[in-house]
Amino acid sequence: MNDTYRSKNRINNKVWIFNDENKYLMKTSKMISLTGLWGIMNKEFKLSPVLCVMSLVSNKYWQQPKNNIIRFIDVSCVRLFSAYFAYNAYYDIKNPFVLGVLPCIYSLGGLYYILGCNNHRKRNRMWYMDHVIFHTLSMIGHFVNINYYIINKT
Repeated sequence: MNDTYRSKNRINNKVWIFNDENKYLMKTSKMISLTGLWGIMNKEFKLSPVLCVMSLVSNKYWQQPKNNIIRFIDVSCVRLFSAYFAYNAYYDIKNPFVLGVLPCIYSLGGLYYILGCNNHRKRNRMWYMDHVIFHTLSMIGHFVNINYYIINKT
């Protein structure tokens, strides 16, 4: 890759997109909101509103992916809310099976996030599939987490 491309890419802050992959990522971002809405419909207000906010921010970013303030907010929300979900799972979930499954789901999702970043850096055209899998695994983990709260309401 030549230095001219790198310079231009840094100046305009655009994220390298080969063939409108961001449309798939917008769809998976919206799917995450379904889990949040499911929780809200079932009166789970500890984690569900957080998912709705995360989904909105992620969707906004993927509409026109650029390295700007929206990207900073997106990444910050994911990191902050991931810690929030982990904290709540560790202190609130008492079922050993759920406590074993959640870290596996989230760790596998994190692995796919890292793979997607590496593939994007290498300009692999299929990088977005890793990110779609990351979004999907995150949604599954959030669904398990939220349903635990719904099922175990006291």
